Amino acid sequence: MKLLNAILPYRDFYQPSQSLVQKWLRETKNLHISIIRNACGYGYDICKADNGTYIADGMYKGPNDGGQWDTYEEALEAGIQEAIGLI
Repeated sequence: MKLLNAILPYRDFYQPSQSLVQKWLRETKNLHISIIRNACGYGYDICKADNGTYIADGMYKGPNDGGQWDTYEEALEAGIQEAIGLI
């Protein structure tokens, strides 16, 4: 992605969708992000894609009163950022 940004004009940037980044993390970095729904909202779980080994989670780290995120997309974004920080 950085390479593509380097060749685009300064005003244009490549911004992949969350699902594309999620797939890239799973296929190239072996990190799978699962979104979990409960009564308080949405959370995430990060594990190794090949064997399910636990890596990290975002349970009770969210901004709402229950420690979750209010939408699926917010939880996925937080999970993506956490996974990128792990690599």
